[in-house]
Amino acid sequence: MECIKIDNGFICVGRVNFKCPFCGKDYNDSNDKYLNRINKSKNSITKKKCSCGNYFGITYHYNGDIASFKLTKQGE
Repeated sequence: MECIKIDNGFICVGRVNFKCPFCGKDYNDSNDKYLNRINKSKNSITKKKCSCGNYFGITYHYNGDIASFKLTKQGE
């Protein structure tokens, strides 16, 4: 999370960049595509298929940052 000082305090903005945990390809959620999918899901995660052919999970951390992780067999 990045915090910026303003006149009457601070404004904090979560990071929306994440990487594939398998190949390291960069992704960006500045248009909230994945955030909306996460909010609609019951378990607060969604999965993405990378161009490397692997699926990985995506969720938002409580501080607003996005996190990506390898899925286990149960999570697929």
